[in-house]
Amino acid sequence: MTAFHALSLLLAHPELDDPNFRRSVVYLLEHDENGACGVVLNRPRMLDVAEHLELSCAVTPPSVFYEGGPVETNAVLALGSDGYSQPTLLDIDALKAGAVSAPPQMRFFVGYAGWSPGQLEAELSGESWFVLPLVRDPLGCDDVFGGDPEGLWRRVLRRQRGPLSSLALYPDDLMAN
Repeated sequence: MTAFHALSLLLAHPELDDPNFRRSVVYLLEHDENGACGVVLNRPRMLDVAEHLELSCAVTPPSVFYEGGPVETNAVLALGSDGYSQPTLLDIDALKAGAVSAPPQMRFFVGYAGWSPGQLEAELSGESWFVLPLVRDPLGCDDVFGGDPEGLWRRVLRRQRGPLSSLALYPDDLMAN
């Protein structure tokens, strides 16, 4: 099994058919003896952040909410970064109140992905996920804040070495192939 830790990417295997995670790229925020949690990076929704949250700062385009995962789908989480450091969770209430400065990069998520103790490890040994490094590039293809979130799954695969990169060519529907 691949070693992994928080601040890694979890990339869904192309044959993972769980509708919550099909072709998902998850940014793993926490992983410890209590389980793991993260947010799905490549599922933007058509809900504009500015229409639902009173913020006096800009949100990284596209400025929409993302489906963070199937857990607590009524909760909103925010990730932020200065463009160089690892993205971290932000205090949304402090942002709304102007008590903290908004970082230059921000994304908002509805819900999150969560695993109980040992659950993610079991899914990894079952080859449901690939553990890959996060790319931080403030000038281009940043995994968390970059453009074209729908293309992120294939983009992450294409940059891998060896046979893993060929999975980027995996058809969306094997039956239509």
